[in-house]
Amino acid sequence: MWHSRGGRKGTKSGRYMAINKVPKLTVAAASKRRRGAVIVELSFTLVPFLAMMFAIAEFAMPIFLHSTFNAAVREGVRLGVTYNTTYNGTNYSTQTAAIQAVVQANSVRLPARLYGIGSHLR
Repeated sequence: MWHSRGGRKGTKSGRYMAINKVPKLTVAAASKRRRGAVIVELSFTLVPFLAMMFAIAEFAMPIFLHSTFNAAVREGVRLGVTYNTTYNGTNYSTQTAAIQAVVQANSVRLPARLYGIGSHLR
């Protein structure tokens, strides 16, 4: 099993282990190495996956807002062409107030101040 490499026989200096006789890892040591490899592989796959998911959500939000506001404004225009000041049983003093109520009700209760919408109407 041990081969000499020029040192005196019987001493540890100059000896090396044959390549085909490398000692095997114990089960505990092997599982620790596997556990470390799993963590590294998880980080290599999870980080780009989460980045892609957040990017999709960030790019989808403006599209969702645009679609929602288009639908809300369409409903406001439908009420506006009738010259009606009543919406859902509530009488408003002006037609503008009724239209604002329709648009706000159809905008899925998104905070208008957050997106700067409707602030010029008040």
